[in-house]
Amino acid sequence: MLELNLHPPTSRPGIVPRRWLLEKLDSAGDAHLIAVIAPPGYGKTTVMAQWMATRPLPTAWLTIDRVDNDPAVLITSISSALSAAGMLDGEKEQRTASKTVLTQGITSLIERLERQRVTGMLFLDQVDNLRTRSALDVLGSLLTRLPEGLRVALTARSGDGLPLPLLRSQGSVMELSIEDLAMDEVEAKELIDGAGVSIETEFDDILDRTEGWPAGLYLTALAMRAGASTSPTPLVRGDDIFVADYLKQEVLGRLTEDRMSFLTRSSILSRLSGPVCDFVLEITGSARRLQNLESSNLLIVPIDRTRTWYRYHSLLQDFLRSELERRESSILVSLHSRAATWHEDHGQPELAIEHAMAAGGAERVAEMVSRAARVTYARGRMETLAGWLTWLEDGGIIARHPDLAALGSFARSLEGDDRGAARLADYAFVDADGELVEDDQLSAFSRMLRSFQATTGLDKALSDARAARHGFQRSSEWLHVAMGAEAMALTAMGELDEADTVWAEAVRVSEELEALPFTTVGLAENALIASGRGDWVTAEHLVERSMSRIDDGGLESYITSALTFVMAARLAARRGDIAEGRAHMGRATAIRPRLTIGIPALSLQTLLEMTKTFIELADVAGARRVMREASDIVMARPRLGALGSEHAELKSRLSALPAGSVGASSLTNAELRLLPLLVTHLTYPEIGERLFVSRHTVKTQAMSIYRKLGVSSRAEAVDAARGIGLLGS
Repeated sequence: MLELNLHPPTSRPGIVPRRWLLEKLDSAGDAHLIAVIAPPGYGKTTVMAQWMATRPLPTAWLTIDRVDNDPAVLITSISSALSAAGMLDGEKEQRTASKTVLTQGITSLIERLERQRVTGMLFLDQVDNLRTRSALDVLGSLLTRLPEGLRVALTARSGDGLPLPLLRSQGSVMELSIEDLAMDEVEAKELIDGAGVSIETEFDDILDRTEGWPAGLYLTALAMRAGASTSPTPLVRGDDIFVADYLKQEVLGRLTEDRMSFLTRSSILSRLSGPVCDFVLEITGSARRLQNLESSNLLIVPIDRTRTWYRYHSLLQDFLRSELERRESSILVSLHSRAATWHEDHGQPELAIEHAMAAGGAERVAEMVSRAARVTYARGRMETLAGWLTWLEDGGIIARHPDLAALGSFARSLEGDDRGAARLADYAFVDADGELVEDDQLSAFSRMLRSFQATTGLDKALSDARAARHGFQRSSEWLHVAMGAEAMALTAMGELDEADTVWAEAVRVSEELEALPFTTVGLAENALIASGRGDWVTAEHLVERSMSRIDDGGLESYITSALTFVMAARLAARRGDIAEGRAHMGRATAIRPRLTIGIPALSLQTLLEMTKTFIELADVAGARRVMREASDIVMARPRLGALGSEHAELKSRLSALPAGSVGASSLTNAELRLLPLLVTHLTYPEIGERLFVSRHTVKTQAMSIYRKLGVSSRAEAVDAARGIGLLGS
């Protein structure tokens, strides 16, 4: 589906060239951003496509889709558009996770553009499809940091969420609005003539009533061609509530019932082709129907050169969907259900789940999310997964699915969301009546979750992990995670020889599945055990493998990557490379807010290793900050075996060391959460909205960050944080 979004709509007969608009766009000069902002029906996409066809420089096109609301998807889509246009080449594209797109993802893309001295223009169509703050923040960050030579032109229904005020103040944006896009007399006449309609005396009246609104003029021409009169009607302005009535009475009211039925029923699809329409509508010949609709110029847009795929104009689609609900609301569920089946069968789980949600098939959504959860997380699409879980939780569905509740709780724990994890965990161990389920009746997922939680001690955690491991089929994609739970319990108990063997087996299985998050942590655990034996050569090799997997998967922000960064820092310190060691610790520190009691053994182990490494790097203040967080975990989970004993010994050792100077390593978790947002164009009040704190709190935390980094401005803080690895490598 992404491939369909990388090309502008194919031009159709009768399209009016917007000559003076193209001249105005050509006069944009050095404006970094050209923003075409107007309601539906003003020909925004058409103007952009026409301008793109005249541009002498390299150009790339991307139609923004709903799936782009996950920042990880958006950055991939933008990179793919630039690569498809030949504007980016010769380098392996790095995957980026949702949480690090603002920092690592955008920075990496801009560095590639600058390194390759990219010149040209990127066209972003239908930006209004971006509804999440995180996706809009990513786009805003890109627009305010564009490298010299690259310009962006975008279309949207409004400028909400875009950094237009900042760009206006810098004089680097050109904007086209309703007044610019309204057709003049010459263009209006050309449009109506192109639709096959001859108007003489009524033309001025039609132009006045439509106020030059292109869609209104076009709809009027279609209605007249179908036999409607041109007598005055209360219609056709872009902001008029009577547009739907006009479409119904004058344009579509003259279609056959068969054609109208096809239009309304297929309107649930964002992209249309013969096969998908045949399957969803349970008919044949849809490809021919789509071609006929295009030939009649009925507001259907071809979106590939072979005219295999189409989309409805947004005005028409909005109307058709409302008509479908009015005429045949009883079949909406079955239509969305079949659409979900088609997309799932064609390897498009996100669209499949979206249609399943629209169908209200809660049980089906739960099953589909269960199947897609691991791969979605592994690909860095954490916001997509979080959205699914929220939908299931809000609807009360997750309470009826202990397996899904366990997976959801585990996913929340990996993100450091202790409250969300605990809330979902409540459903993982009870039956439909809310009664606790006996151990031998618990699912493998629930026992795996309880093992990671270690709420009842390590002996129970180990038995739960082994029960989970035996409960999964050998072919299960979750087997390696259960093996990781077993290895973690053994590690916490101090059974390092056995733990080493199980970690190695978990790595082997996870690599077969290309499950990179658990591959990285398993390799880091093997490296830590090897270093404890004095086998530094093996430790170096294992850490190099783990770092490679992190880079391949864009796992910079994952909790499973933290121990790898700590081990890399320790190895660098052992070689005497203090600067490299501190850079790796900066990357580990950025993950520190996710090291919580959700997965206490792994979190405590990583924090203890961070403490040791900070001491080796002569950063006592950093060691003490980390030790305070380790102590919080020990207080909440006092039965963590060898790790608990190690904590007590290290805490005593640390108390005997002299105080160190306060620096970047002593940033609090709240300050670490704020730091990535300082990269963006967002103001302190806007950042406060993202973090659910006051503007005053944001300012206080920012000042503390400046002091600890030894800087005096936001820009200096960002540069300093990047330099020490807190905002990506």
